[in-house]
Parts: sequence; C-alpha cells; structure tokens
Amino acid sequence: MNLPQAVNHKMLLDWLCGNTDRSGQLVLQRGKEILAEAFERVVQILDALLNSPYEKIIITDRDGNIIFINEAYAGILGRDRREVVGHHVLEILGQDTRMHIVGQTLKPELHSLFQTANRKTVARRIPLVSGDNVIGILGKDLFDNLDDFFTMAEKAKSARNLTVAGGWAKREFGHRARYGLDDIITADPHLQKIKETVSQAARTTSTILLQGETGVGKELFAHAIHRESNRARGPFVRVNCGAIPETLLESELFGYEEGAFTGARRGGKPGKFELADGGTIFLDEIGEISPVSQAKILRVLQEREIERVGGTATLPVDVRVVASTNRDLRLLAAEGKFRSDLFYRLNVVPVTIPALRERPGDIPLLAAHFVNKYNQAFGLGIKKVSDGALRRFRRYRWPGNVRELESVIEAAMNLVRDGETILSEFPHLSATEKEPYPEPATLKEALDAREAETVLAALESSGWDMEEAARTLDISLASLYRKINKHNLR
Repeated sequence: MNLPQAVNHKMLLDWLCGNTDRSGQLVLQRGKEILAEAFERVVQILDALLNSPYEKIIITDRDGNIIFINEAYAGILGRDRREVVGHHVLEILGQDTRMHIVGQTLKPELHSLFQTANRKTVARRIPLVSGDNVIGILGKDLFDNLDDFFTMAEKAKSARNLTVAGGWAKREFGHRARYGLDDIITADPHLQKIKETVSQAARTTSTILLQGETGVGKELFAHAIHRESNRARGPFVRVNCGAIPETLLESELFGYEEGAFTGARRGGKPGKFELADGGTIFLDEIGEISPVSQAKILRVLQEREIERVGGTATLPVDVRVVASTNRDLRLLAAEGKFRSDLFYRLNVVPVTIPALRERPGDIPLLAAHFVNKYNQAFGLGIKKVSDGALRRFRRYRWPGNVRELESVIEAAMNLVRDGETILSEFPHLSATEKEPYPEPATLKEALDAREAETVLAALESSGWDMEEAARTLDISLASLYRKINKHNLR
C-alpha cells in the first residue's frame, strides 16, 4: 500500500479502533509527519513574532524573573539578552517597571507610561494564561518613544469624532499631565513629606484640596497627582475657575445642549467634566466661584452626574476632582461666603504647600534649575547664580513664591552681558520688593538676624542634615530645632 498523501478522519478512526495492519501503521507514520511539520511551522511563526526587529518584547514569570527577552528589547537596553535572562525585572528595567506587580494582581495594564534606558514610551503588560495556570507576564512597548505616540494622536485628532449624549462632539486630545513628583524640586524635609503623602493619596479616588499662596506650585502637584494615580492613562483637564466669567462658567464646566442659548453650537458641546470622564479634573482657584456654581459642583461630587445647560437628561461622569485655592476656605465657610457642605466634600485630603520663604534651603536648587531651563531656551551658557545674589534671595520675602523666583531669574539672564555668573543686580526684584525683611533697629534684632543667617548657613552646608548642622554650630539637636522654629527657617 502506498503512503497516503493526506490522512482523513476515517483512516485515523480505523487506527484508533485497533486496526494494526500495515495500512494502520502507515497512517500513524503519516500522522506523525504531519504533526512534526505543523509543530515546526508553529515554532517558525512564534520565532518570527517574538524576535521581530519591530517588536520590543519581554516575558517574566509571576515573580518578575525574566524568562525571555528579544534582541530588539535587549538592544534598547544596551544589554546582551543572554545576560538578562534569569535576572529580576527590577534589576534590568529599574523601579518604574510594574511587570512583577501585574504578576501578583493579574490585572492587565494596556497603556502604561514607562521610562527606561533614558527614553519614555507607552507599554503594555499582560498576564499569559493557559487554562487555570499563569505561565508568564508579557511586556511589550507600543512605541519606540513618546514622539511616535503624539504623532499618532495628532493624526487621530483630525479624523476622530465621538458621540456624546446623542450629539457629536470633536474629541479633545492634549488633555494630559505634563509634570510628575520628580519635577517638584526640593530638599526641604517638610515638602518631601508632603510629596510622600500626595503619592500615597493619588492612588485612591478621593478628592484632594491643594492650599497655598499664589505661585507655590499647586498646579504642579495637581499634574503629579494625576500622573501617580490609576487614572494616568485618562484625560487631565484643567479649569481656571477665577479666569472664566460667571456667566460662562456653568456651560464650560457642564456643557450645553443645542439651542440652549443664542449662539449655542449646533449639536451642543460637552463640558469639562465630560471631557475629564475616566480621568482627573483640576479646579484651580475654586474659592472664586459663585454660590450657584458651588451648588452644581457639590452635586457632581455627591451624585457623580452632571446635567448640561438647556438639557433634561443627567449624564454619569467618572472623574477624580483635585481643587486648589489660595484662600482660607474654612474661614470663608464660617463667614457664609463659601458653602460649608462643599468645603467638607473638597477637604477630604487637604494638602497645604509651604511658601518659598518657609523653605529657603530650596532657593539655590530652584535658581539652578531655572538657570538651566533658560539656558536651553535662550541658547546661553550661564553656569550659576553668585553667592551674593543667593544671599539677597534668602533675605527676600518672595510674595510671588516660586513663580516670582523664576521671573527674576529669567529677567536677570536677559541682562547678563559677559561672564558665566548672575551677579546681585536685580532691578526686577527691586521693583517687586514689597515685603523685604526689615533692617534691624535694635541690638537684639541685629543679633537675631545674624543668628538666623548662621543657622541657615550651617543647615545648607550640611544638606539639612540636622545632626551634622548641630555639630557644626556646637549646639544640641533640641537647640537647633528651637532656633529653626524661632526664625521660621523651614
């Protein structure tokens, strides 16, 4: 009997039922050959997929130990793939990776922002499941870098529309947080503790109220909260409540239906809360809004739904609210100028950001940061701010806080003619110097001023290591803390 060219169901059934003649043996042999060919083809396909130069792929076990990495991924890390296998993913990709976490939660993360090898990209982390067994965690970079992602988003922006509550509204891209906690520059222990608190609170969905003077960096914290949260892949929508006229604020926040008022756009328009659905809305300067708008925001916080201007239907929204103010909302509520029920809804996680004058040790760090920023913007090569200028900065009260410091540095860099150092001439600072420290009028005031300067110098020179500063000053640690509080040096 000749070897059959193909094995049909009847031939296999005959063999399985005990047909052991030569025909059955030939059927078995052909079946093995077919299975071997199919297996080889599957292996070739998997090899082509896993080792494609266009796909960056890494696979770990549930505990985060690397069991496979392709040449493309190893190449961007600058590592030999044979050296990488067997190591824990934290050793190879750094602390930003979440593959080992996905191995424990088994919850896929489909569009995570991820940084490694000096590049930022969008990554996908997926559990590989076979039956009831988890056989590994697949990691795959969706883009070579974020520029590719934004290019794709721009192309999609011009082509994509969304249906919103029966009408058509153009989707707004670009609602994203630009800053993370690492962008908040500080060596101050108190502010570092605030950053830790914010990082922890960001992982929940609770409302956060950011309080502090104008210019302390409340918006940076709002961006960082969104970036640290589980909503980081969703939109981040900022609303400056103090800059929008009261007559327009309601339609801006909640949107409107077609025909709601004269000049209303055909098809209506979604409000900021709708655009922030699935993400975070940042209500900046919320202390400036009227009682009518306060009542509507309270309803959103309580019911998680909005009603467009001119509409009758309620629309559910899933948003995390971060609000900020430079006013004392508790005092305003006690005076009847702000709804107390809204205050309590906003004040779930209160975060008070200290003024710049309360953390003078951050001034040299921030000054260096702004010098570097404007060197890049202006194409300059200025290296530092002089010691004399920094001493003047420490004496100044900074009513405009970090924002004012940045403005002063930018103005000074425009005036530098020669050299690589910003000296102590600051006409811009002089023009805004409304709250300088007073010149000492008595011997006690002079001694106190000198003591404050000496203590601050010791703290800065030790990097705010309290024990080292106390040894330098030859005083006890308790005395040092008393002097810090006495002169308000934090």
